[in-house]
Amino acid sequence: MQPVKRTALTLARTTTRPALLCHACSRPRPRPQPRHQPLSTAAPAPALSGLATLTSRRLLSLSGPDAAKFLQGAITANLTTASPSSPGFYAAFLTAQGRVLHDVFIYPSPSSPSTYLLEVDAPHAPGLQRHIKRYQLRSKFSVTLLSPSDLTVQHLWGGPPPPSSLPEGTITLPDPRAPGLGWRVLSPSPLTPTASENTYHLHRYLHGVAEGQSEMLRDVALPLESNLDLMGGVDFRKGCYVGQELTIRTRHRGVVRKRVLPCVLYRVGEEVPRGLGYDAEGVDGRWIPGEASDE
Repeated sequence: MQPVKRTALTLARTTTRPALLCHACSRPRPRPQPRHQPLSTAAPAPALSGLATLTSRRLLSLSGPDAAKFLQGAITANLTTASPSSPGFYAAFLTAQGRVLHDVFIYPSPSSPSTYLLEVDAPHAPGLQRHIKRYQLRSKFSVTLLSPSDLTVQHLWGGPPPPSSLPEGTITLPDPRAPGLGWRVLSPSPLTPTASENTYHLHRYLHGVAEGQSEMLRDVALPLESNLDLMGGVDFRKGCYVGQELTIRTRHRGVVRKRVLPCVLYRVGEEVPRGLGYDAEGVDGRWIPGEASDE
């Protein structure tokens, strides 16, 4: 396999690996597409403050008398202990085996007590809608995929908090995943962005926060390995929910063998960096073969 160079934020994959073979006829068959989302261009320098529109995120509306009951049994956070005045919280949907399906923000609708807005990775929003419908059974609620023109998801960081003079129906939520990460802003009339979405991602990387199913692999990642517990997305005292058994067992054993965390790359002979930073030129390196495998 030929070595492939990459920068700190480049997730391109090598294409020199042999094709898979069909065990029945020994004929080559195409390799499945990687589940990671590549970043083909370097992000701009980190901004101390900014407002970015997040086209990578999408909203679903869950509305009906049984919406709260359904969510309580399906997510890792505790809906019943959330403050009535809270604009939202962070959580996740898990498989029955305790693997991450979707990491989400959940916002109680300010206009309807029986309606909740679910913010999820945009490419996986239809999948979450199907997942909810699959387990709806006779519960009385409806789930709708909202258009970006209905509500726009934005993220604000640095500087002052969102102004109080925002359009009616706007939701602002201090991001609970890490100190200083900023605010989520959902608005029917989006504010004028001052930064790109890549700049937001870089801001998030520097805080060590993973987001979406390109970083928390669907059906693969575990909630504690993805730091959902450290980011306030798991309530270990709530009752039964899908995927609870493995999550609680891991918690009580006190053994988490892997964690998502930021890292610093530097060249041989250079002084060890004293903190996290970003260099658009990156550091030349080799792609790790085991990391490039889809198997």
